[in-house]
Amino acid sequence: MSRKLVVSIFLLTAILHFAISSTGTPEKNLNAANPEINRVQIEKAIAYYRQLGDSLKFEALRLLITNMSRLYYEEYTLIDSSRVEVPFDVMSFTTYDDATEAMSKLATSYRGLHFELKKRDFDIESVRAEFIINNIELAFKAWRTKPWARSLPFRTFEEYILPYRGSHEKLSNWREYFYNKFRDVPTQLEDPTDPVAAARVICKGVLDSFQVDSRFYYRPTDLTFDEMMTLKHGRCEDVSNMVQYAGRANGIVIYSDFVPCWANAENNHIWNVVRGRNGKAVSIETGEDLHEAFALQGKAPKIYRTTFSDQKSSLAMQIRSGEEIPPLLILRSMIDVTKDYVDVADVDIDIPVQVPTNSRFAYLCVFNSGSWKPVDWARINKGHANFRNIGKSIVYCPAFYVNSTVVPFGDPFLLDENGETHPLTSDSLQMATYSLKTLLRKEIIGVTVERNVMDLDSGATYELYYWKNGWKPVGSEVYTKENGSLVFQQVPVNQLYWLVKRESAKKFDERIFTIQKGKQVWW
Repeated sequence: MSRKLVVSIFLLTAILHFAISSTGTPEKNLNAANPEINRVQIEKAIAYYRQLGDSLKFEALRLLITNMSRLYYEEYTLIDSSRVEVPFDVMSFTTYDDATEAMSKLATSYRGLHFELKKRDFDIESVRAEFIINNIELAFKAWRTKPWARSLPFRTFEEYILPYRGSHEKLSNWREYFYNKFRDVPTQLEDPTDPVAAARVICKGVLDSFQVDSRFYYRPTDLTFDEMMTLKHGRCEDVSNMVQYAGRANGIVIYSDFVPCWANAENNHIWNVVRGRNGKAVSIETGEDLHEAFALQGKAPKIYRTTFSDQKSSLAMQIRSGEEIPPLLILRSMIDVTKDYVDVADVDIDIPVQVPTNSRFAYLCVFNSGSWKPVDWARINKGHANFRNIGKSIVYCPAFYVNSTVVPFGDPFLLDENGETHPLTSDSLQMATYSLKTLLRKEIIGVTVERNVMDLDSGATYELYYWKNGWKPVGSEVYTKENGSLVFQQVPVNQLYWLVKRESAKKFDERIFTIQKGKQVWW
């Protein structure tokens, strides 16, 4: 047995001990991991690769075990404020609008209706030795046999080919299925060593079978491979997982990139790109540079890429014990790729208020689904926070995150296309009368844009707010067709505004706006 392998076995034993003794995650654990109950399966996998004597496969096993104590399947359920589970099957509805209407009706019958985490099963507790070994063997088979994969560095292979799960779905054996399904792809290519050409064929084969379906946004539990095979539909996260499965099974590095929140619409998005022969991420469809290839449907404040292993640059890896993380930034396994897609700028934020106790970070938020959502972070240093590589032509609001609550400070501001900042509040005492005729709802589901400049409903009550250390009410008005508009008097000028229909089933989906030269400009 080689000295290198002996050292690897020693290190892996230490890793196993660490995994079994460590239950911490950056999230609040619903069911804390208890790896001790699965020691036999982990040691069985170690014994297998000890006997095999392949040092690279032993290193792959080490990486998998290192990460298992923080990887899990999670399941959500719909409950009311009394914690009564409410059945809701998205497949019983024909369209997303039908599901939305049904959810709205349920909300009138069940108070405080919301989705909540029901259970969390950690991989280290339940994974079988056979599953680990099968995953490693098939991953190496693809790496060592596919013509486009042979030049991949081992570190890249470990990070993007070896992983056995996409997100928080139940584990399943998808490698053999996709390896066999696309076995003949090399014979279809003019250049079989081109990973982009191979990815294009494979991605098309996946997307011809599995489609994004907006109904599944009312099913927050990630679909399993078997469920996707049966339903053929899912959220963008589910379809992205399937594309990654197919890529990994065939030795192609398929990245999963995501916008945590659109800055000018509701929702978020996740999609796939491919690692080209030169190591650079490019569009699967065209092979072009991401900045050139992607005309994103919404304005992206930040774009992140998921990885398998922990990233030192992530916020979750900077947090000390007892510190909180906004939910959208909780992943330890992600890197910032915003500048690969959109024009960006750096912004230095002055913090004019006292920093809350034990708060070491400030956040930039965008307005999404009726509230400010943190999408980027920066360490506070001498009353300043420097945010790097954030998207332009977007309205941001700086904030702290305290007791699981976003606490805005300072003024919202527009970061314009030149990278200049413009505060969107004013201390002016000047008042004006505004006549408003429309409101805007914009939603992006997958790649489909729903931009509704909505006519006002006769007889409905609308409330106007402006931002000044929080949303301040201007007043409410009832719209009538006879009047033709909503007239609000004594409105502070040069502010950020928000017009909301009080009785709306989708309350708070309305977009924020400014008034420029007498017209509403939506953000």
